[in-house]
Amino acid sequence: VKSAERGDPYALQFQYAKMELEEQLAEMAAEEDGTFDYVSVRPTAFFKSVSGQVEVVNGGGPFVYFDLGDDRNARCNPISE
Repeated sequence: VKSAERGDPYALQFQYAKMELEEQLAEMAAEEDGTFDYVSVRPTAFFKSVSGQVEVVNGGGPFVYFDLGDDRNARCNPISE
């Protein structure tokens, strides 16, 4: 969500959606005079689709990443399973 907050061009749509939901929850809590409590959790990123590549890479295949153009790519440091 930090990428969306900064307006980074590589922020993913789900990050914008989560940020919007957090804003809506805050507005609802303010309208309810404190009777509506909420907690927004921002866990460290874990992408199951990335972990699925482990077998492919271990077998000598390529690691898939996203080309953003202009010699830029989306990199990640996934959590180890």
